[in-house]
Formats: sequence, C-alpha cells, structure tokens
Amino acid sequence: MNDLTEKISFDYSLDQPTASVSVRDVSPGTNYYLEVQMLVPSSDRNVDCGAVMLKANFEDENLNKNIFSDHRIIPFQFLSLPLRYLKIVILAPFYIFNLIDETQNIKLRLFDGTRTNIPPLIFSDLEMPTVLSLSLSNQNFHVYETLVRLYGSTWFNKISKVYYDYRVLV
Repeated sequence: MNDLTEKISFDYSLDQPTASVSVRDVSPGTNYYLEVQMLVPSSDRNVDCGAVMLKANFEDENLNKNIFSDHRIIPFQFLSLPLRYLKIVILAPFYIFNLIDETQNIKLRLFDGTRTNIPPLIFSDLEMPTVLSLSLSNQNFHVYETLVRLYGSTWFNKISKVYYDYRVLV
C-alpha cells in the first residue's frame, strides 16, 4: 500500500464545508490510520464558532454506501483578549519580521481505536472505499490549509501500540 497524502480545500459554498479525496491503492485486511493536519488562523471569527466538529466518511460511490465514519472536535485554542494583546506587544518584533504568525497547526487522528464505539479502519473485499469526504460542522470556521494522510499499519506501529498499551496497563 502506498500512503495517500493529499492537500485538500473545503468548499465553503455548502452549509457544511466539505472536501473530497479519491481513495486508491487500499488493501483489504490492512489496518489503516487517518491523519488530518490543519492550518487554522487564530481569528475572532474562529473563536466565535465555539466547538467545531470534523467528520470523516469513507464511501463507496459505486454502491452509494457509507462504509466508515468518524468525527472529532477540532482542538482550537484561544486566548482571552487581554492575553492576546499582551502576547502581540511582547512578540511585536517577531511579528514585524514575519518570524511568527497567528495560526495554529492542528493535527487529528481519526479511526485510531482510542474510542470503543469506533471500529478500527480495516476494509473488506466487499466494502472498498472510493472516496474520503471531510466536512466541518460550522460554515464560519475558516481553515487555510488541510493535509490528509491515510497510511497502513507497519510493524513499527504495531510494536509501539503494544508498548503503549502495556505502559497504560501498568
């Protein structure tokens, strides 16, 4: 399996901004992981949106069927107005020379098995996805860039998961 890595853009003309990616080269019986990396502006508009949900759907367009879906709240961080002004004043030279900016790099993992009600992402011969669609629950939440990565389980991932699970149990 080749890793699927795509830059996507949300279509904000819809009630729920949505982006789609064509899924190819997936193998049945392999455990997959989905990572979504978002570059989000730290703006008042995004703060006013409150909790925004990112929903991922794997669909088979040939059968017109939803195979897997998962959702996560986007962990957008914000500062109160006095703290934001203080930060801008203290870091003004860095802003002037464009060494930092007011964006947040948010990384989400979906279908990772950390929640009991979401099954692991393993496709069968009968249900192979053709499209991955991502949607935001709020049309006012703005995202600059989004990178989607779908990758299969490797021996390193399996060993590190066993190690992590063992450490949690101890």
